[in-house]
Amino acid sequence: MMGIAITSLHVPIIKGSGGVLMLTESEINTGAAATPCVRCSACVSACPMGLLPLEIVARVRSNDLAAAQELGLKDCISCGTCAFVCSSGIPLVQYLNHAKGELAANERDAKKQAELRALAEARSERLQREARAKAEAAAQRKAERERARAAAKAAAAAKKAEQTLA
Repeated sequence: MMGIAITSLHVPIIKGSGGVLMLTESEINTGAAATPCVRCSACVSACPMGLLPLEIVARVRSNDLAAAQELGLKDCISCGTCAFVCSSGIPLVQYLNHAKGELAANERDAKKQAELRALAEARSERLQREARAKAEAAAQRKAERERARAAAKAAAAAKKAEQTLA
């Protein structure tokens, strides 16, 4: 039994559907408000992955995604058995899926920030290279001008010396 509850008959069955489970009203939580957890550990016993859904959801509720991840949030297969057996009617799967989405968004943001940082560093290095190349080119032009001036002075001095000898 995996997946999410569909409350309407107007939802199509497609080839990706794994199956249909029809439950009576007495077997499902009909939307009554969830009560506080009584720590019965039925969700722990029902979890096929051996996780602690109750503890993970407690971390998710306190917005401590790092601790939830350490408890195995990413190992959850979202089968729904924990929520099905929960006597308090806590929507555990919804909390877990929400937390997985938050983690994925955080990872995307971190990756994007790293890429932007790398691009900024590459741009900075490129600008520094260009500035060094520009300074070197200016220094070369200045040295060539000074050599040309020195050569012109030497030529003028040689011409003057030639004129004085003649």
